[in-house]
Amino acid sequence: MQQHMRSMGSMDIEFNGKFFVEQPVNFMNLYLNAKTERVIREKIIAVSDIERYAPLAIDILPKGVSKGQAINLLLEKVSDSRVITYAFGNQNNDISMFKTVNYGMSMKESTAELKKSSSYVAKTDNGVLEGLKHFKLI
Repeated sequence: MQQHMRSMGSMDIEFNGKFFVEQPVNFMNLYLNAKTERVIREKIIAVSDIERYAPLAIDILPKGVSKGQAINLLLEKVSDSRVITYAFGNQNNDISMFKTVNYGMSMKESTAELKKSSSYVAKTDNGVLEGLKHFKLI
């Protein structure tokens, strides 16, 4: 995990190695390379969805659970089907969300795969503000 955090430019994050023992777990991040991921994937793919979101990290979620699914559940509660939806993201775990909304905006430092799914890619480090202005939401 420390190697992953360094690669992401985040050095000062506290790590609680017993979190999964002390708290309920809805999803899991595993910090490993692609070779190790292949071994893990074979063992859990029947019950979990796996998304690599960084060179040294993957998300593991219950089958069928995603950010896109959460947005769909929210939209089911909205009576006006004409609502226009926007989302911001920076990693591959945001792709399902971008496929669900009308406009997906990726940050400047997003993964190449997410940028391909984006309606707009930020050019500055202030991606959320830039995206809101681009779509004339502010």
